Amino acid sequence: MERASTELREHIRQAQLNLQQVNEELSESQTERHSKYLELRKREETMEEFLASWETNKEVEAARLGALEAEVVATLGAISRRLAALPSPADYLALEQDLASGNKTLDTLTADHAQLALYLNKV
Repeated sequence: MERASTELREHIRQAQLNLQQVNEELSESQTERHSKYLELRKREETMEEFLASWETNKEVEAARLGALEAEVVATLGAISRRLAALPSPADYLALEQDLASGNKTLDTLTADHAQLALYLNKV
């Protein structure tokens, strides 16, 4: 009887150890599942926030894009006007010739001035 009681206690102890081990494994499994659930929930919340703010963000970006397009058009218009004000190749050659002629005139007048200054000093 004593021996049967001891065997029964040992069997109960083994069953309790097995139960404890199974509970620990279940707890670990539930912890992993819970952390995955939390991660998925966080991702879902991020997607919901994105979708909730989609229309507002779309309108803001459309307005910003419109402003940038208007700025590009205005800049291109200014460039076009400035390009129209540039001299043509023929006008540029004429300006170069006028400059060369003006430089020759300046050189001639400078030489004449020097000669007249010498003449004035002699008199």
